Amino acid sequence: MPYRLRRLSLTQWMILITVVLLMILGVGYIERLTTLAAMQAEVRWWEERVAVAEHRQVRLKDYLEYVQSDAYVDHEIRTRWKWSLPGDVPIEVLPETPVDASEDGEEIPVNQESLPWQAWWDYFFGP
Repeated sequence: MPYRLRRLSLTQWMILITVVLLMILGVGYIERLTTLAAMQAEVRWWEERVAVAEHRQVRLKDYLEYVQSDAYVDHEIRTRWKWSLPGDVPIEVLPETPVDASEDGEEIPVNQESLPWQAWWDYFFGP
């Protein structure tokens, strides 16, 4: 017995067409929403980059203003080049002189004829 297709009524056709149109429109709407979200993320990224660049520009302007001032020249003269300005009293720190063993009162006898290892042996274990 051959299978006979049932005919759809007008109401069923309208529902089917409506569902298909809603699916097509829904896909387009979702695509637009994802594109909008991506564009908004890119806008936020660019706004952050602009804010960072503006902050850097402000810092560079402040640094340029400082470099063009006399305080910068004074600081560089004193720190980098170790110069003193007129009216300053320069102070030079001298290195400490090494302490001689003879000042402590103990003098280590040195035998010029012995080998270095013998001198060490005598130093640690006695002659």
